[in-house]
Amino acid sequence: MTASENVSITQTGQVGRITLNRPKALNALTLGMVQTICAALEDWKTDDSASLVIFDAAEGRAFCAGGDIGEMYRTGREGNYAYGHEFWRTEYQLNHLIATYPKPTVSIVDGIVMGGGVGIAAHCTDRIMTENALFAMPECSIGLVPDIGASVLLARTPGRCGEYLALTGTRLSGSDCLYAGLCDHYVKSSTLAQLESQIISEGRVPDLAGFSQTPEFTMDKHQAQIDEAFGLETIPQICAHLERGTSDWAQETAKKMKAGAPMSLLMTLSLVRAARSHRSLMTALRDEFRFVSRAAEMGEFLEGTRAAIIDKDRSPAWQYPTVDSVPEELMQEMRSPAPGGDLEIYERPV
Repeated sequence: MTASENVSITQTGQVGRITLNRPKALNALTLGMVQTICAALEDWKTDDSASLVIFDAAEGRAFCAGGDIGEMYRTGREGNYAYGHEFWRTEYQLNHLIATYPKPTVSIVDGIVMGGGVGIAAHCTDRIMTENALFAMPECSIGLVPDIGASVLLARTPGRCGEYLALTGTRLSGSDCLYAGLCDHYVKSSTLAQLESQIISEGRVPDLAGFSQTPEFTMDKHQAQIDEAFGLETIPQICAHLERGTSDWAQETAKKMKAGAPMSLLMTLSLVRAARSHRSLMTALRDEFRFVSRAAEMGEFLEGTRAAIIDKDRSPAWQYPTVDSVPEELMQEMRSPAPGGDLEIYERPV
């Protein structure tokens, strides 16, 4: 197999290994990285010498902090939206490929995992996190929506945790990801080298009882408040309920809601609730792609990225500063088939 500068592709025995290796950028995904990962998975898909694939990351703070949106911002500012379209189409192909892969896949998350990193880790068959894991889907704050199939992933969480996590970008520890069903195993970071060595030597995922640590949940303590607030019908109702709350949790959550672009909040609530009904990854990816493919040209992505990533002033000047100011006809257009055609999943010829 080959290795690129930012992704290491190796095979030892029966185990293929994909290691994200861009630590200075928190392993943020470029289009080239996504294409490299897709090619490796397609090669192993029909290779009888490979029985399992591991996803991990080089030593550093992150598994993957998401997509590298710098190039999408730059090209979008120039009025060139083709790069963003190609990135998201290819990334969503990867998400679907991992979720439907015919061989076991294992993700090992020992640091930050957000956005596109969740799209790799959370679609694997065995999802391992440690006490160093830090999960979030903060897309609303940059004018996007939680994507990579996140609407259906979050819809599977307990109660109304899906709406809560999607609308606020709240960060979760590895133990709370176990509570929310966003990982399957919670292990000690000090045992990872031994664990990976055993997976590679056996060509399978072993019994993890000896590697596991006892989780200490915090999210469960707020479950009733989450359900009460985020079970309400509309964004204004949710915000008003939180602002009336007297608990520290309610006040903190209200502030997080205010950080999101109103257009993104409206669409995100709609996507998560639709996903709770359809429960289809392909439908989730299609609907998310419809929004993100227009987010630079017609939405709030460029301004949100400027405020959060480029200038870092954290003071976005949204085109539509309140949910009431977002035109309904614009929301309908953001839900319509994507420019250049809806997302399709292509199988590489064997």
